Amino acid sequence: MCTVALIHGLHPEVPLIVAANRDELLARPWGPPTWVGGDPSIVAGIDLEKGGTWMGATRRGFFAALTNVHAPQPGKRSRGDIVVAALRAGSAAGASSMLEGLDARDFSPFNLLYGEAGAVRVAYGRQDDARVAIDDVARGVRVLPNGPLDAPEIAKVARMRSLIEPHAARPLTELRAELARALADHEAPGNDALHAICVHLPQYGTSSSTILALTEGRTLGYWFAAGPPCRAGFEEVTGLLRG
Repeated sequence: MCTVALIHGLHPEVPLIVAANRDELLARPWGPPTWVGGDPSIVAGIDLEKGGTWMGATRRGFFAALTNVHAPQPGKRSRGDIVVAALRAGSAAGASSMLEGLDARDFSPFNLLYGEAGAVRVAYGRQDDARVAIDDVARGVRVLPNGPLDAPEIAKVARMRSLIEPHAARPLTELRAELARALADHEAPGNDALHAICVHLPQYGTSSSTILALTEGRTLGYWFAAGPPCRAGFEEVTGLLRG
């Protein structure tokens, strides 16, 4: 179960901070963040099976990240294409317009979190409704699992918030270290590893991790762990945004 956490409008110097784990079938091939060019300039991880991405950011301080609701359904378009299209749109308003033109039934169910320093939104695509539902995301520490934003029934939401909130206003270098620790957390209700923040199962688990720092008109920092964050260190890839 993927986890995307936001520190939105709380930090004194960085208006938007994103910390995310990607959970996936371990056999599914992927590539680390790569400059994919275009205008705006985009850096994103690459799904080598379908060609899309699960998360990325632009040089101008816009990000998009997707969590699946359940396994892909036969005959549906790749959900990773939605993330690419949102990043190409380059802004919260542009991505919302793109999403309004989609038929959600063309895709397996998804959640998309996207935005910039001034506006963050969450979109929900479900198989029983052609319309993609879009909501504004209020300031605060917010957590998107493989379900609705801040879903109280998903234990890792409260766990992630409890690990982040005490540190949300610390200097960025210190905060990044705390976010890395939170993303590497293994606590799970009933010792059910699937519901930990950092997941380890024989065929499925946390395959990579990302931290972003975004300000008005600019991505200040992009850090990536090429494996579960309990084992893989974060490397800065911000320079890729320059192409």
